[in-house]
Amino acid sequence: MVSLKLIHCRSGQCLVGRTGSCRHGLVDSNSVCTFVETIRNIASVKIKVGFGYDVHRLVEGNLLMIGGVEVPSTRGAEGHSDADVLVHAICDALLGAAGLRDIGFHFPDTNPGYKGISSLVLLHRVVELLAEHQWYISNIDCTVVLQFPKISPYIYDMQQHIAQAAGVAVTDVSVKATTTETLGFTGTGEGIAAYAVALISNA
Repeated sequence: MVSLKLIHCRSGQCLVGRTGSCRHGLVDSNSVCTFVETIRNIASVKIKVGFGYDVHRLVEGNLLMIGGVEVPSTRGAEGHSDADVLVHAICDALLGAAGLRDIGFHFPDTNPGYKGISSLVLLHRVVELLAEHQWYISNIDCTVVLQFPKISPYIYDMQQHIAQAAGVAVTDVSVKATTTETLGFTGTGEGIAAYAVALISNA
């Protein structure tokens, strides 16, 4: 970390420099005050990172909701809400970053009020909860693991839905898709998984 020190001040002009440095410069004292205040503000900013993971079984006849988008498929995710694996992972990433437990704690599947609810509604509530604790989203990065169907045509729509629910710009939400090359439960089509990382700050 660079440490600043005031060398000398006379007639409204201050000589400042970096400790441990031979370079010094003559600047206006108001500029020094503004610069020091800026450094203090930067130092007060806290940044946290959270990780989220979710998985759902795929069953015949259910809707497949991913990122708030209904993806055409003969099989959909099984769950208490709309079983949106992507949004659930994002919620857990945000809650984890803020140290506010997880989605199951805040929206338990034992509560009939959450039966069939849109996961985007839950995401919006999570964002409100973060704001109550003065945490705000910087960006969200996530990956959906699904062998089939292919979801690449729907990714931008997913980003739009997530951004709107989270109150951030679309450019602050990244959604990617991958497969496990037919390996494991996602590879055989038994289930779907999602990973999410969220960056939050208090400014």
